[in-house]
Amino acid sequence: MKTNKLTLLTFALLANISAMAQTNICNWVQSTRSSLWVEKAPTGSVESKDVLTLEVNTKNTLQTVDGFGACFNELGWKSLCELSQGQINDIMRELYQSGKGANFTMGRMPLGANDFSLNYYSLNETDGDFDMKNFSIAHHYCPVKILDLEINRVDH
Repeated sequence: MKTNKLTLLTFALLANISAMAQTNICNWVQSTRSSLWVEKAPTGSVESKDVLTLEVNTKNTLQTVDGFGACFNELGWKSLCELSQGQINDIMRELYQSGKGANFTMGRMPLGANDFSLNYYSLNETDGDFDMKNFSIAHHYCPVKILDLEINRVDH
């Protein structure tokens, strides 16, 4: 079972790297306090003839993986909340129960708005508050707490 998961993970990684190598290089955008939304050209070059070689040495452990997981975002959380408690339990078991499904051991939730947020916001909406006196993660507290409770209900 572990070999199949490693093979699948390795295949996914290589497919992703291969896709990145075949993608056209495009410009990127940078913002600073003094200049907002400045388009930049990439530095360096990648040619299609470049080959990536990946070697996995299973005889010499150089690092250990403490766990594996996924990211929970607001849109996913909203969808999850549309389900019954039984369906949520089934999904959490498929994600976190030891020896079943994905067998995740951790999860993370981004703080602040991102591509998968329900709306645009920051964790401090006060103009000029560079000391961050009004910084707050209250927007995220309830979903994070509920997610923590749901994950901990699963038999690990």
